[in-house]
Amino acid sequence: MIPEEKIEEVIKKAIDMYVPSKKEIESMLAIAKSVKERLEKYFPCSIGGSVSRGTFLKGEKEIDIHVLFKTEDKMKDLEKIIKKEFKKYEKIRGSRDYYAIYHKDIKIEIVPVLEIEDPRDAKNVVDLSQFHVKYLSKRIDEDLRKNIVITKKFTKACSSYGAESFIQGFSGYSLEVIMLYFKEFKRLVMESDYIRPQYVIDIEGYYTSFEELRRTLGLDKIKSPLIVIDPVYKERNICASLSYNSFAKWIFNLRLFKRNPDLKFFEDKITIKTLKDRAKKRGTKYILKKFKIEGNKDIFLTKLKKKVLQLEHNLKNFEIYLYDYNVFEENGFGVVFIEYFDKEKKVIRHLGPPPWIPNQFFDKFLLKLREKEVVYGPYVWKNRICVDIKKPDTNQKIKEEFDKLFPT
Repeated sequence: MIPEEKIEEVIKKAIDMYVPSKKEIESMLAIAKSVKERLEKYFPCSIGGSVSRGTFLKGEKEIDIHVLFKTEDKMKDLEKIIKKEFKKYEKIRGSRDYYAIYHKDIKIEIVPVLEIEDPRDAKNVVDLSQFHVKYLSKRIDEDLRKNIVITKKFTKACSSYGAESFIQGFSGYSLEVIMLYFKEFKRLVMESDYIRPQYVIDIEGYYTSFEELRRTLGLDKIKSPLIVIDPVYKERNICASLSYNSFAKWIFNLRLFKRNPDLKFFEDKITIKTLKDRAKKRGTKYILKKFKIEGNKDIFLTKLKKKVLQLEHNLKNFEIYLYDYNVFEENGFGVVFIEYFDKEKKVIRHLGPPPWIPNQFFDKFLLKLREKEVVYGPYVWKNRICVDIKKPDTNQKIKEEFDKLFPT
């Protein structure tokens, strides 16, 4: 077992690398305040999101400003004020339209929020944000802030960060609540061997049993692999949209990090460069296409993902199969990356167990992988640990297997 000192050493380095400095936080807050002050001449406003707490990733360029309204009808007045104050802006369609302006390379999202006293009166999930800001701001100290940031960076690196439909991962708020529970990234890592589907985090202790939780929320809201009760609204599971695959990647990487702590776990695994390298190792052909993101990023990238799934379905009609695909955002572009074999496969995918299996089986499986001719991996694919191994020669393998069953 790796000494805890080694884990602590890598975590300290990650904090130095990825946590924004006080100067960067102050700079982002100054920009946020200047926009807020211009809007406050017309409406009550607040700074929302991770900038309000300094829990954003170093170098991140997004700010949220929440504009409060007594009724949804009054929200239609926001656009003409933005047009008057900022001239250039972008209207982004969604479950509730919001607006974006830019200060150099920083994107500032101006979001209309219903001013309410009770979270149960929310008409849209964004209406809960005012309660989230108040709750978290009172509870996040400097040490916890740093641990939240590196938890976000780690989660982003394993492609499980973002509640958008095309990712179905962890929202920033959900990770902040999770870290309120674990307190330290190290503790999350150490506990990762015991986090399995249907794990419940209820930091306010609203529920005394899983049965009570199930009755209150209903089955639809607790289908997710991780159930995190919103501390400001007990009838909400913050992780309701978390997919099993995003959860599987997160748990798998946490467990690997515990056994072999390294800064590489904080580096993004899905980029154009890493995917090209992956294709080279596998011996696959690939098609890469970039699209300038327009409008709502979530909607745009979800549409790209649906088209890739349609492509996969269409090709199956001709008994042609994609080996892998990824849809992601990089530098303001939506990226579609598909891999396939144009001739005989050079690798095959060796499927293992789900990553939340008990310790003895998890370690035994990792040990067994050393016996195989691994070309790429291990990684998570469809909720299971797998590796790409070299495909044996077809003629030779058929003869070997035939001779085993029909010895002369």
